[in-house]
Amino acid sequence: MSQSQILLLLSAAFLLAGTVLCATMTRLLRKSRHLHRNGVRTEGVVTRLQATRMGTPGGNTSSVVYYPIVAWATAEGRRMETRSPIVRPHHANPAPGTSLTVLYDPNNPAHATLPSTDTRVYWVFVGVGALFILLGAGFLVGVGVGVG
Repeated sequence: MSQSQILLLLSAAFLLAGTVLCATMTRLLRKSRHLHRNGVRTEGVVTRLQATRMGTPGGNTSSVVYYPIVAWATAEGRRMETRSPIVRPHHANPAPGTSLTVLYDPNNPAHATLPSTDTRVYWVFVGVGALFILLGAGFLVGVGVGVG
């Protein structure tokens, strides 16, 4: 495989990964912003912590992290459950029985979030996605100028 073919493959991989990452995180940010501006606030209670296993890219090690599950009710009395979008180690989560504020879309109560969810992590991933796009474009320029 020639150097220009390798650069072209790297370009495609970085452009695709960056675009998907930016689009996904932007969608999550928009949803969060919409709920913060237009959502209805209600009180919920952490009912349990849902465990999930997160592994390293090589699959050599993994650790257990937890999503808090919060039960709450709409203004009409409809019972709902929301899983936090952010996983944390057990000790960093609110304990079951802890009261939390929930924001939900009154037109679609399934769209809900915890206002305490920090969106900085989304912005970090938008930045990483943008960096991948720039790297992919750089590799593409390398192919265009005839490297290899």
